[in-house]
Amino acid sequence: MMRNILYIHGAYASAASFSHMVGRLPAHRAVFADYDCRTSSVDATVRRLKVTTAERFADEPYSIVAHSLGGVVGLRLAAGGAPVERMFTMSAPFGGSRAASLFSLVFALTPVFADIDPYGPTIRSVLDGEIRFPIRSIVSTAGGSPMMREDNDGVVTVASQTCLVGPDYHAVAVNHHEVVQAGPVIDLAQDFLFGSAVGAIPEPALSA
Repeated sequence: MMRNILYIHGAYASAASFSHMVGRLPAHRAVFADYDCRTSSVDATVRRLKVTTAERFADEPYSIVAHSLGGVVGLRLAAGGAPVERMFTMSAPFGGSRAASLFSLVFALTPVFADIDPYGPTIRSVLDGEIRFPIRSIVSTAGGSPMMREDNDGVVTVASQTCLVGPDYHAVAVNHHEVVQAGPVIDLAQDFLFGSAVGAIPEPALSA
């Protein structure tokens, strides 16, 4: 049976970021999210994706592949009752960004900063939500920015990427932007989405 996969890109990115990955994975029915984090909130994006996936997948179950902020969007989509089977995330800021809480005060009309505020309702709902399907999450660990005191991938801290209870975590030494193109990451996606890794919700673990 042809698998359905929804691809959700990260902040300030586009569906084109997944072109290499899609070409490397086995044949499947792909649908791509289209949103602008500067003008559309996570919840507004979720509302549109519910309509899009219902139409494109004919209400059939589907998996999610998400990068960065897309991981937050995907979890909010699933929490709203979407028929998500499993989810593969890369460099997802599950715990938000402490800097965003300051930026949200200055850039009040830019939704992305409120959405990744660790004290805001979006991130709190992600951390407090119940996960009912398997998640494999890639933790990008290279390319750290000296502007952040904690270990980070140049954009998101490792602590934020690993604070959600439930995912099967895999650390990969690539930066925040390389992760979508990296061969080892695509191999992990293929195994999880098409191979023998599909099963019960795993215990949280971090592998090198």
